[in-house]
Amino acid sequence: MVSFRARTPSLTFLSSLALTMSVATRGAAQDCQCDHTIPLGQDGATGADLGVQPGDVVCVEAGERPFLTIDDFTGTESAPITIINCGGQVRIANSDRGYGIRINGSSFFHLTGTGDPEIRFGFDVSASRTGPDYAGSGVPVGSLSTDYELDHLEIHHTGFAGFVLKTESRCDGSANLGNFVQ
Repeated sequence: MVSFRARTPSLTFLSSLALTMSVATRGAAQDCQCDHTIPLGQDGATGADLGVQPGDVVCVEAGERPFLTIDDFTGTESAPITIINCGGQVRIANSDRGYGIRINGSSFFHLTGTGDPEIRFGFDVSASRTGPDYAGSGVPVGSLSTDYELDHLEIHHTGFAGFVLKTESRCDGSANLGNFVQ
């Protein structure tokens, strides 16, 4: 007769094996078609540093991070850059910065949270900073960024606004009407 104590390791092993197979199957089943990846330990990227070209897919590895900056991603009208969550939900939360995801100097890009069909909002963003100097916004897009789409993002608990989509005036006139349209 086998005692209960002897069975426990076997049940534990089988449970662990089933969980491992489930996780491995889910990871293997999700192929995000990435040309470039922003790994979990990296909080920002520039197009030049990643070597991003028009039409590329840039994956943001799922998990928790304090913020994400995207700078100088330049696609074209016929070949926009896709920035997508991969491997699950990207959760961004901070209380000390003015943003959750900040995008600057980028054009013809699509930030989408559709990387996992089982998750409605692939990006979950909060930026709760409040204060006398500035308050947090979930997703500010600016610095001459233009021609973009944002979808499947959940923005909540912000100190100011969910989205701030604008370019501030510049002394050189580059952001003036006639020179720039966001």
